[in-house]
Amino acid sequence: MNHSMWKKWRKFRLEALNEGDKDPTLEGVIAGMTGAAMNLIPTLTNMTKYIDFIMKPNDPKKSPEENDLNKLTVRNALEDLDENAKLLIKNYKFITKYIKDEYGFTMHANDDSDEDKKKDEDLTEAGQWVIRIKKGKRVKKLECPPGFKVDSGGKRCRKQTAKDIKTGKKAARKRMKKMRSKMGKIQKKRAKSLKKRASMNI
Repeated sequence: MNHSMWKKWRKFRLEALNEGDKDPTLEGVIAGMTGAAMNLIPTLTNMTKYIDFIMKPNDPKKSPEENDLNKLTVRNALEDLDENAKLLIKNYKFITKYIKDEYGFTMHANDDSDEDKKKDEDLTEAGQWVIRIKKGKRVKKLECPPGFKVDSGGKRCRKQTAKDIKTGKKAARKRMKKMRSKMGKIQKKRAKSLKKRASMNI
């Protein structure tokens, strides 16, 4: 089914809905999520009892067999948490996609606004071309506003993802550590660069 046909089908379905109608798919997924959440409750409740086992996996006051049994208990509990948490996340992702595709319901309010979407699209294009000096030569460079980065083509600004921001912060910390040890050299290079820029009227 192509996109146009799908939109028509969805419109037909929405118009045909009556008050009180139910969606068995949604009900089934929600029931599955409820079950996963219920399974988490006893495991999480018991986790408080396992804190000593976690903090002292090789407790000298206990026998090796007892320590091994405690480790196994904690590992089983963590596996149970992992399985149910993954199930919740999987169902959550399915629900958000399903209700968007089926009913046009979006997670964030600004996703509903065409005006906001247009603004966001405009922001991805935003950027300013500036002249910089690189190795003694004029270089044209695209500078992006905060929260954006130059795309792989080097000609447009793209909105940064959460991963980009996290990577950028990590790189900034590393860069700061290096800069402290090389500050004298950096200042000399900066002074030279500023002098070059002044001579080129930039």
